Amino acid sequence: HGISRRALMPDVLPPDRSPMWGNARLAVLSVVGGTLGAGLAAGANVLSGPGLALGGAVAVFSAAVVPGARLPRRRPKGTEPAAAGDYRALLSSRLLAGGVAMGASRAAVGFLTFLLAFLLRAEGEQGRGFAVVIAAAGIGGFAGAVLAPALRAVVRETLLLQLSLGAMVVAALWAAGSFDVPRAAVVAGVVGLATASGRLAFDSLLQGDAPSTVRGRTFARYETIFQLCWVGGAGFATAVPFRAAAGMRSLALIAAGGMAFSVLGLIRRRPTGRRTTRAPGRAG
Repeated sequence: HGISRRALMPDVLPPDRSPMWGNARLAVLSVVGGTLGAGLAAGANVLSGPGLALGGAVAVFSAAVVPGARLPRRRPKGTEPAAAGDYRALLSSRLLAGGVAMGASRAAVGFLTFLLAFLLRAEGEQGRGFAVVIAAAGIGGFAGAVLAPALRAVVRETLLLQLSLGAMVVAALWAAGSFDVPRAAVVAGVVGLATASGRLAFDSLLQGDAPSTVRGRTFARYETIFQLCWVGGAGFATAVPFRAAAGMRSLALIAAGGMAFSVLGLIRRRPTGRRTTRAPGRAG
C-alpha cells in the first residue's frame, strides 16, 4: 500500500495543488485512519479477543476494494519511460542524503514498535500501556503532518530531516534513564512527529530533484527501500532481547547513525556538484 500510494500520488494530484499539500493531506488521513483503526482494534481485542479485531480488518479491506478499483490504470501523457541518463539526476547529493536519513528514520520506527511491545509486555502493561503508546504515536504523527508544511517554509528539506533524527536521539536518550509507560509514550510521540515531518520533507525533496519522467518509479523504489529498513529495524528488536536502557540507547544509535551518514554523503559529494555547475559544457 505504501509503495503504490507514493508512486501514484504525482499522477492523481489536482493541478491547482502543490506536492506538499498532497503529501500532507495523505499523511493526515493516514494518521487519523490508523489511529482510529488501532483504537477500535484494541477495544475489540479487550472485549472479545482477536477474532473480532481480525473480522473488522477483513471488512475494512473488503470495503477498500471499491475505491481501489477506481484508481487510474494508465499514466497521463508526458510520463513515458525516460532515457537511462535521467537516472543520473537521482544520484544528487541532496536526494541520496535524504534517502539515507529517511531510511534510518523508518528503521527507528520499526525498531521502536517491537521494542515497546516486548518491554511493555515484560512490565505487565501490554494492553493498556500499548494503547497509550499507539495513541501518542498517532498524535505525534498528526502533529508532524500538520506542522511540516509550515516548517518547510523556513527550513530546507535536508535540514528538516536532520532535525527529525536529532529529536529521536534526544528523546531516546532521555527515556533510557528511567523507563515507564509515560516516557514510552513521549518517545513514541516524538518519533511519530519526527517521522511524519521527515517523510513530507523527503517527498518534497524528491519531487523537486527527480525528473518528472521517472518520478513515479522513483517513489516506488525509495518506498521499497524504506519498507525494508522498517523490517530490518523490527527484526533487530525481535532478535535481540533488549532491556529498556539498552533498547533506547540502540534507538538513539540508529537515528544518530542516519544523521552521520547523511551528512557525510552531503560533504563527500558536494565538490562534484560544484564542478558540474562551473563547467556545464564539459559535464554535458
